[in-house]
Amino acid sequence: MVFLELNIDSLKESTLSLCEMISPDFKPDFVAYLARGGYLIGCDAARFFECPLVELDKHRTEHVKKDTDLLRRLPRWAKHALRETEQHFRRVFSNGKDFGEIQPAIMTNRYPLPAKASRILLVDDSIDSGASIVAGRLKLASLFPEADVRVAALNSFIRPSEQVAFDWVLFENTLLSTPSSADSPSYEEFCRLYDTDGYR
Repeated sequence: MVFLELNIDSLKESTLSLCEMISPDFKPDFVAYLARGGYLIGCDAARFFECPLVELDKHRTEHVKKDTDLLRRLPRWAKHALRETEQHFRRVFSNGKDFGEIQPAIMTNRYPLPAKASRILLVDDSIDSGASIVAGRLKLASLFPEADVRVAALNSFIRPSEQVAFDWVLFENTLLSTPSSADSPSYEEFCRLYDTDGYR
């Protein structure tokens, strides 16, 4: 499996490539991103499309706190091996998941919600099981039932389906380490930017 480590600049380049794939077909009224991994991607996409930004959050019950200092000190091959193992377990535990039980994402109210929208772009860093995308779509559909919601991600480990629909991906089956990843050399800078909203 390919392992790709992106810093803030290379993530921006990848996001702009993704936006260029989208722009001939779709011009969103606003961009929604899934916190925290989608923050930089969402900011760059909103700048590209010159539109407002909205933050959604889906709390993962299986999330465990990672020792970020230890992860950042690991050699690249060890990070790669850990990511492959993590991805394997995500696939195993999400296999056969009932997407009907997924709760909608929550609005963080970090940015004002537009009063109306007919076209919404939902972005994330990676589609693993698809649960976060489903949760994001559920929330957006409840707020804007008539809107055309499209989904774009840098990477996907699954194919689009009736349950997990998405429209654009830049990479497939690629293990990404982005600045929001605890093992990234850019993680502390990402946290500072996210906490202060300093990237917008």
